[in-house]
Amino acid sequence: VRTPNLDRLAAESAYFPNTFANTPVCCPARAILLTGTYASRNGMVANDLRLRESEQTIAETLQAAGYRTGFIGKWHLDGGQRLPGFIPPGPRRFEFWAANECDHRPFNTHYFRDNDQPIPIRKFEAEGWADIGIEFLEQSAKDSRPFCLFLFMGPPHDPYTAPESYLRQYKPEEIQLPPNW
Repeated sequence: VRTPNLDRLAAESAYFPNTFANTPVCCPARAILLTGTYASRNGMVANDLRLRESEQTIAETLQAAGYRTGFIGKWHLDGGQRLPGFIPPGPRRFEFWAANECDHRPFNTHYFRDNDQPIPIRKFEAEGWADIGIEFLEQSAKDSRPFCLFLFMGPPHDPYTAPESYLRQYKPEEIQLPPNW
């Protein structure tokens, strides 16, 4: 996959090529990243559970240390709903917020900021999230605090599609899958 921007970011960053998700399921993996604790500890052992409010997230830790925090994308930690629902402000929220609970419509979704008014994403979902990430970075450039941004994409996810311009970049018959596929 051609990823020039990710390649540049990796070259300029701490890069951990041998890092693995010990629970490679959506909700548990997200909870592990945000809490730094195993699923058996934070209670997120399956999809569609609710992350307990008592679980301290990296947002709380970094905000207490003076960081500006941002969360963009698919939250999927409030349990049960598979629609792009509103996540009300609370102890787990990040300072900058542009998210939905869970949505698998990559061309017809919306997100929420700090109220329950949906904001449509009028392009491929991943491109919309990236645009909001740029907004966060531009705002952070005007802020003297260090920052931490989590950008949780929905795609690739069922229905496993992308804009036609991306799909045309690759010929399926030329893609060599690894032997363990």
